Amino acid sequence: MPETKQVYIKSYGNEEELAKHLPDLSKANAEEIAIATAQILNQCHATDIQIIDVRGKSDVTDFYVLATAQSGIQVQSISGTLEFLTTEKGLPPVRKEDLKSRVWAVLDYSSVLVHIMFRESREFYNIEKLYADADRIIPVESAEDTAL
Repeated sequence: MPETKQVYIKSYGNEEELAKHLPDLSKANAEEIAIATAQILNQCHATDIQIIDVRGKSDVTDFYVLATAQSGIQVQSISGTLEFLTTEKGLPPVRKEDLKSRVWAVLDYSSVLVHIMFRESREFYNIEKLYADADRIIPVESAEDTAL
């Protein structure tokens, strides 16, 4: 039976403030990268952020990070901010797909694939259902300093 655990993340005043609190991603493991990308997605006002642990279930990656954007422009904006901040922290994406489509952007960090989807695309493709038997990490916003 799949497990769900929560990880506490925090919103900061702006992206510059968030960048000060993000770890060096060049030395991070897959789970740390997934959590850091979820933190960035949260800061960018993405919704329904989920981390799916597919280690041993997928030959492609270890974690999927899924997020919903409220508009096509937000898909582009979030993916651009994610790429900028992860690159600044030592982990540029290996590949990126469909950044101009405005319905779905994928940033590939090898061990982590981040999907930013317009709500209709997310409902249609339903990646969560494909990995219904996988463990989940759900980012929960916290006001406490113990969060990332």
